[in-house]
Amino acid sequence: MSSKRLLRFVLLPFLAGPLAAQFHYELAFDTAERNWSVVGSFGNPGGGDVDYWIARWTPGAYHVADYGRLIEDLSAADGSGKKLAVERIDDSHFRIASMGAEEVVVRYQASSLSDGIVSHGVVLDVESNRIREGYAYLTPVSLVGFVPDRIDEPFTLRVELPNGWKAATALTADEAGIYRAESYRHLEDSPLLFSPDLVTVESEAGGKPLTVTVLGKRGEELDELVEACRRISEAAIGLMGGAPYDRYHYLIGFVKEGFGSGLEHSFSTLILLPEGSPVEPFHGIIAHEFFHLWCAERIHVQGIREADFTQPFQTGTIWVNECMTEYMTQHVLLHAGFLDHDGFLAAVGPAPEVLPLATALPSLVETSRRARDWRSFNDLGAFAGKIYQYGPRVVFALDLEMRKLSEGERGVVDFLRHVMSEYDAQGRGFDEDEVPDILNAVASGDLTGFLERCVVGQELPSFSELVGVIGYRLEEGRIRPLEEATEEQMAAREDFFSLDG
Repeated sequence: MSSKRLLRFVLLPFLAGPLAAQFHYELAFDTAERNWSVVGSFGNPGGGDVDYWIARWTPGAYHVADYGRLIEDLSAADGSGKKLAVERIDDSHFRIASMGAEEVVVRYQASSLSDGIVSHGVVLDVESNRIREGYAYLTPVSLVGFVPDRIDEPFTLRVELPNGWKAATALTADEAGIYRAESYRHLEDSPLLFSPDLVTVESEAGGKPLTVTVLGKRGEELDELVEACRRISEAAIGLMGGAPYDRYHYLIGFVKEGFGSGLEHSFSTLILLPEGSPVEPFHGIIAHEFFHLWCAERIHVQGIREADFTQPFQTGTIWVNECMTEYMTQHVLLHAGFLDHDGFLAAVGPAPEVLPLATALPSLVETSRRARDWRSFNDLGAFAGKIYQYGPRVVFALDLEMRKLSEGERGVVDFLRHVMSEYDAQGRGFDEDEVPDILNAVASGDLTGFLERCVVGQELPSFSELVGVIGYRLEEGRIRPLEEATEEQMAAREDFFSLDG
């Protein structure tokens, strides 16, 4: 079906006239031409000129993406259809001369953005959008525009689907199929997955509804995947003392273009895995993205909580979001029954192939800062090696340092719980330089030296000295239990593996 035939945008009756405090979008996509057609309509109180933006970056990816690069033929009109002049300031910024219009309607086209794990430089598949013959997905930040000083107003969205296709998303829809979001922040945080072959299974974890929508698995493999999601969710919720949502939605596609990637969101995740692959090797991705519900989505620097999507974003704290999450992922897998103690220690302990990354690549803080300026796949690869391979091992050492200072009683999980109660519950993020002070307070000691050496700097943690805190020793690069651990060491080990609150 051609894009012209798909482009049947009829604004709903309630959208007629001025649209005070409401933005409505109508989307359609063409699976043959692989392009999107977009119409956005919003009120324009005061009738002033409008600065209209497509986001430049998204939380969870952090680099400058400039999604507006893919926007074509953006035009604007008033509510009666009278054309309004549009100036393209740069790739993602448009200025509309409203001529006093109380309603503005924008129309534009955009090509499918993603062909593989990265495209158009280093835009990740799961942070963008894709159209294929049998499926499509949309992370709204990559396509839906906004007016910066009005991002907290309500947004609604309708997607015209090809015949027989279904949609899955954490957004709620009314009987007319109109999805509703409290704000642009809520909308951009809510990916959508489309296909005629989606299978949705309702479950429960931690006493809260859990929905799993899958493309590419049926029968026993589907059951296995849903059960893995349930167990992982239960384990994480148990570790953090409750679910930070009313309901959660996994969107998982086993697709030809899948490489094993995921992106966290506040009430859902989009995960793309290789078509035909088994479920078991990807338990870690599922657990990682789910644990981001706490660390990254709700535990983060203030600049993420009040994100400015019109400006590049830089922070030295991405290691908190990602390294701590990957470290806690191993605890989640342990508590879900997918790892034993030896497997856990192998995943977070010293490894000959990983430790050289300490000095071969910039520090964790510097790697965090450089995420804004990725230019090539090599930049992404360096980030992944430092943050996801080396970083969790530094966090393991940090955990042991905290337990040494607190006589075995408090570690990284206690830092995360503290920030949830003292920051997220108060509706705020931490300041850029506040992390050391919070860690010190939780550990009841001074971690400044460790952080300066191993997080701000590039020094290797001294695992041989630290593992004794929980009754282990380092022998030929492997962590083994002490034959005669003290009562204090055994108590610290029990607390370390149980993570009792």
